[in-house]
Amino acid sequence: MIQCVELDKKYFDSQAKMLWDILYENMSVIAPFDKSYDEVFQEWYESVKCGLTKEQRKILLFQYGEELIGFFQYYVNDDIFMIEEIQIMPKFQVTYGVIGVLYKQLVSVIPKDTIYISAYVDNRNKTSQRIMNKLGMSQVRVEDNGLEYYRGYYEVAQEYMKCPSKKV
Repeated sequence: MIQCVELDKKYFDSQAKMLWDILYENMSVIAPFDKSYDEVFQEWYESVKCGLTKEQRKILLFQYGEELIGFFQYYVNDDIFMIEEIQIMPKFQVTYGVIGVLYKQLVSVIPKDTIYISAYVDNRNKTSQRIMNKLGMSQVRVEDNGLEYYRGYYEVAQEYMKCPSKKV
């Protein structure tokens, strides 16, 4: 059974390498890094560690039994729910109902007055682009670094998250 639990930020250091390994495995297929594993890990680690000093920034962990199988990083600021990262081990991405478990957790933590949902997506990540569209989000702009900024209404995204399709 899949469980979704909030990462206690004081344990980020001990969990970071496991989170990074999941992210690295996924992104190596979708959008390979142009630096070494260690260089990119260090950049990611420092960025996330700094971000977690802010109260509204959270990481949810997906566990299958005792095994860490993925994570979801987000924040809610004013009226915006910002998806920062969702990474799930490939063998758990479709058939284990992770998104349904995630939705149940998010409903309990996202304020009812949230209006918008937003995310940045690597322009090479076609799967994430399709997911953003299914969540009712539209591409608003493309950054110089190739990241695409998506935005939509949280209420529309909730409808998809209640009953996510198995095929993206």
